[in-house]
Parts: sequence; C-alpha cells; structure tokens
Amino acid sequence: MPQREPPSDVADRGTLRAVGGQRMRWMTLLAAGLLIGLATVARAQSCDVLGGDADGDGICDDGSGSGVVGDLPCSCQPPFPPGCLENCDDNCAFAPNPDQLDVGRVGDPDLPDGIGDSCQCLDVSDDGVGNVLDGVLLRRSVELLPPPLPAPEKCAGSVPPRCEASDADLLRHKLADPSFSPSLDCLAAGGCWVDTLCPAGSGCNLDAQRCAKLAGQACVQADQCLSDACCSEVCRDLASDVANCGSCGTACTNPNGTTACDGGACVPSCSPGFGSCDEDPVNGCEQPLNTLADCGACDAPCDLAHATESCSTGTCHIDDCASGFANCDGSEETGCELRNDGVSNTYPGEFLGSIDADIYAGFLCPTVPCHYVTDRQYPTGRYFYVTAHESSTCSAQLRLRFHLDVPPGVAFGVQIYAPAGCSCAPSSCHSSNGAGEPADVLVACPDDPFSDDSANLDVRVYWDGGSSCLPWKLTVSAGSCS
Repeated sequence: MPQREPPSDVADRGTLRAVGGQRMRWMTLLAAGLLIGLATVARAQSCDVLGGDADGDGICDDGSGSGVVGDLPCSCQPPFPPGCLENCDDNCAFAPNPDQLDVGRVGDPDLPDGIGDSCQCLDVSDDGVGNVLDGVLLRRSVELLPPPLPAPEKCAGSVPPRCEASDADLLRHKLADPSFSPSLDCLAAGGCWVDTLCPAGSGCNLDAQRCAKLAGQACVQADQCLSDACCSEVCRDLASDVANCGSCGTACTNPNGTTACDGGACVPSCSPGFGSCDEDPVNGCEQPLNTLADCGACDAPCDLAHATESCSTGTCHIDDCASGFANCDGSEETGCELRNDGVSNTYPGEFLGSIDADIYAGFLCPTVPCHYVTDRQYPTGRYFYVTAHESSTCSAQLRLRFHLDVPPGVAFGVQIYAPAGCSCAPSSCHSSNGAGEPADVLVACPDDPFSDDSANLDVRVYWDGGSSCLPWKLTVSAGSCS
C-alpha cells in the first residue's frame, strides 16, 4: 500500500528544517576546514586545506583558497588546456565532474554559466545537487508560495527559465528511484522522459533521460546532440545525413546519379549507363558501363571471338571481324564464329568419285560434250580427290574441268595436283582471282589406246583473303570441256 503523505505545509516545514540543519552542519564543517587550511596553506596545497573535496573527484571544492565554495568557478572544455583546473573552485562540488565540463545551462546550452554539467538540471536551490529541498521548492513555486527559487533557469520545463508542475513531477519520480542520482543524470540541456519537456530544437534522449539537440542545431560536443554526433559544431543525424553518413565527414557522393544515407550507410542510385563497380557506396556510381571491361554491367567484359569489338552504347557489339572470320549466326555474343581461312578436313580429303573423263574424239569414236558431273559447297578451305576414269578404247584425252564460284567479300582459289603428262589450262593447275571472282582449271591427261590411262587427281580449295558467310561452290564437269 502506498504511504500516506502528511499535509504539504507540514512536510514542507519538516523538510526545510531537515535540510536547513544539514546545511548548517555543512557550513560549520566547512568553516572548521577553512581555519585548518589557512593555518597550513604554507605547508601544503591539498583539498583538505582548500575547502575539502565533497564529491571525491580530485577537484577542490574551493580551489581559490578563499574559503567560499563556488565563488571562483571555472569551465574547461576539450582539449583541456594546461592550467585550466588550477586555482578555481569545483563547479559541481556535490557530484563528480573531474573535467569541470560546463557547456551551458538549460535553455541556452551554448553559454557556460559556471555550474558544472553534472549538477545542472533541477537544482533550483543552486547547491550543486538535486534533492528533497529542490522538490519542496519546486512544489511551493508551482503553488505560488514563497520563497522564490534561487535558480529557476535550471528547471527542465519546456520554456525555461519558467518552472512548471512537470518539473516537480520529474524530480519526484527521480527521487523515488533509489538508483537515481539527478546530479549525474541531468546534464546541460535538462532532464526529461518525453520530448515535450525539452526546449525547441531538442528532443529527449530516453536512455540518458536528458534533453539533447536535434540535427541541424549548433553544438560543442557530441553528448549535446540527440544523435551523439557533433560534426563541425553542428548536430548531425549519422543515420540519414548524406554529408555525414555513419561518421562525421563521411559524405555520400554520386556524380552519376542520386544518393541517400540509410541507417548510416550510403545508398547510391545509378543513372543509366553507370555503376558502382569498386564496391564503395560512398563515391557512388563511379564507373561508366560503356567500356570493354565493364560493358552494360560491372565486371562484364566485352571480348568477342575473332572480332574487333566496342561498347560505346553500353552493349557489346562487333565493329569488324578478324581476317578470315565472319559473324554468320546473327548473334553478337558468339563473335565472328565462322572461319573462312584454314581447311575443314585433312588430306587426302573428300572423294568426289570415279568420273568417266574420255572425250571420245576420233574417226570411229563420237565426241562427248562437256557435261556436269558433281559439285560441293563449303565456307572454308577443303581437300578433295577424284579419279579421271578411262572408259573407252578410243584414243582420246581425259578431261576434267574444275570451276569455283566465290561469294562477294572473300577470295578462294583452286589447285589441282595431276600426275605427270597431264596439263592444265588456262595457265596453270591453280587459279585464284580477287574477292568474289570465279576460278577455273581445266585438266587434260593423255590417252593410250593400248593401256588404261585412268588418273588420280588431288584437289585443294584454299582461302585467299576476306570473309563471307556464304559458301563457295566447286563444280566438276567432264568431257569435251574447254
């Protein structure tokens, strides 16, 4: 069951008497310490002779030797220059504050006021600690009862320096918690448990139960900011600030798109044709995707078989095929896959057959007109062999005609290897003309009526330059060909 509280005026008088007695005893002890200190100051300079060290933080309560605690406060801020703490009073004598930090007061946290940050908030009695005395004074102030507050600017109200019922309520809740030390919990921007208790431009740090500045507000040190980030003397939200993403000074940049800071990490969005290929989101989309190394995507090389390629449009395409190669399947990805140079089989190659090659010329043998025998079509060089067969006893030559039709853009030639005694026309046993030009070789071998003069001939079609997707065509004719 909750304890019944006595009437407020009785409680207030009892509390004031108790607190007043404590202060009287403290002042008596302080005076005694001062007398001892003044008698021995020539022999030692310790806190024992300079007003004591009530909070045990190593900073003398009265560092000046005047005997009056708080008459010579000093404020130290990072990086704490040498001599900063010499000959000055502890600016928060009832709470440890060894660094003498004093970045400001409630409602105006950028102007040091000589009161240490550790005893700043809800210490309306101005004695360096938030306690029952402050609670009594706060409640009486809300009820418009005397005495007036010595330090109303320390209230955590939303409009300092006015003290409100919420301030008294805050201190009551704090004092009800045995583990709470208001002199340590309330810092320069005021204590709080909701944002409405904080000044404009600040919010409540629920973990520390203190007001802190919102992003965009001026600051001196990190704990003044709700985000715990003071970058170039301005509070920043490291989770979303593209100029300070994840840490002060880490700026998300993206010259080729847009960028954001999400959860303290840069998140670039690339414009078409650009990518973030170095896995560093801070510098955004640094790589154009129209290079041979990064074509259309990061680490997507443009390297096509037997081709000169380019990626100027962001798509890998063939500019030209290497000599002797052609792109015939309609796909850029396979490059110039058709090979015109070289040969597609091995010697002796493909057999064209045994062909009756007699021309049957003579008194008793009729003339055999030149007639088609066979043909072959290929896109690359190839070996063949054929037998010119003697099929009659007439004394006549054996004749075979090899005609090569060549498509535009490529040059092929034909060469015949005939046995001794055979002759070739029009000029030799091989023929090669320019790209797209046909080639012809006429082979004539002698015929002895008293022997079989059949002859084996080797044929080679060879590449002589250029390229084409269309095949050449070799036609073999026999008889009275010229």
